[in-house]
Amino acid sequence: MFGKAFSYNNESFVLTFGHWQFIGDEDMLHAFASGNFERYSLKDFVAQGEAYGAMAKLDAPLTVIANVSMMPDSVGNIFREPLNAKISAKLHEKNYQIIIFKLFPYENKTGFSLNLTSQRVAKLREPDTDLVNIPDTVRIPSGPFILSKDENDKLILGELPDYKLRLKHADGKGIWTIPFEGPLRGFVEEVDYFSHKSYQMLFASGNKLYLLDKRGRFVGRFPKSVDSVIVLGPKVYEKPDGEGFNIMLMHPGNTLRMYDKECHPVEGWKDIVLDETIENFPEMLIVDGKTFWVLRTRTKTMIYRENGEAVGDLKGDKTLLPNSGIRVLHGTKVAVTSRKGKEVVLDLESGKLSKLKKSDL
Repeated sequence: MFGKAFSYNNESFVLTFGHWQFIGDEDMLHAFASGNFERYSLKDFVAQGEAYGAMAKLDAPLTVIANVSMMPDSVGNIFREPLNAKISAKLHEKNYQIIIFKLFPYENKTGFSLNLTSQRVAKLREPDTDLVNIPDTVRIPSGPFILSKDENDKLILGELPDYKLRLKHADGKGIWTIPFEGPLRGFVEEVDYFSHKSYQMLFASGNKLYLLDKRGRFVGRFPKSVDSVIVLGPKVYEKPDGEGFNIMLMHPGNTLRMYDKECHPVEGWKDIVLDETIENFPEMLIVDGKTFWVLRTRTKTMIYRENGEAVGDLKGDKTLLPNSGIRVLHGTKVAVTSRKGKEVVLDLESGKLSKLKKSDL
């Protein structure tokens, strides 16, 4: 029926899912079984343009829908010269191309229709393999770590294979090397711990935080232990009032927790926990004098209040794109981009989403 359309597919593996069987190559079926495709489906893509109306009509026993938005040349090659070059050029100007093929009964025979929708959709969310390949583990940066505060020139802290720490000048000239007992957890932050306008290096290993001055000495009654193993961190955030800083750490189970400079959990903090791998720390956002945290993953953007409490129920159709901009409007209202690619208004105080109106601008 479909000629050679599926002739080149690898059919070595079979996935049984309910009453359905899916046949294809191993990697594709593993990705499908993981549920990652549900994060951004074909329906989500088609719903952004004019083809969605035709897709939603159940007026044929057989309907085949193909997203060819990323293959304009292949679509153009369906036609003969001189049309194919002209059609390909036109298709390259668009970012939304959907083919819908239908078979249906017609006057005691079999009829068919073939429809190509081609248009340019503003702020189209395009298919992205990063949305499918969600990492299972966090990548821990291994340095070298650049230090630029409190010095005339940049210094570099590096980890040696035997876990020793070495400080050197940017030109490679060594300053000192000291023994250490384990790998760092991806961050070395410069902090003025004693408020003397002299900066120390704050870093983590195991379940401990260490404070090291630039002479190679551990200072300030460090190391200090926390209750859980540190997966990533520390990430230091200066307090908006200028009174010191807080420290965020990532713990097992994709858990983010905030600590004060003495490494005690911040009172009233609610751990940020996701079922998706967190790869980096949130951005601090100050709106209307209030602090919020903007956390971006491979699939979405989440926003939290100062105490770690989620703003609104940003799931399903309310999910924000991972690269969503955040434009402050007035009060605690900001403009954000939903999974449909449309800019909407989010009230950071109430957590409610609403359409963007001229009066909001």
